[in-house]
Amino acid sequence: MYSRIWRLLPGGTAVKLVLSLVLLTLAGLFLWQVVFPLLEPHVDLDPTMSLATT
Repeated sequence: MYSRIWRLLPGGTAVKLVLSLVLLTLAGLFLWQVVFPLLEPHVDLDPTMSLATT
């Protein structure tokens, strides 16, 4: 799958690298700004469930 995306990107290796970094950044921003806020009401976050021991 990743090789197919790499082949579909236009330009040489440097351009493909920059485009792939831009695409990854946009995907991350989309997750943080859109998807995660939509899912937050459906996830039960319990502050007592911590891995830290005191």
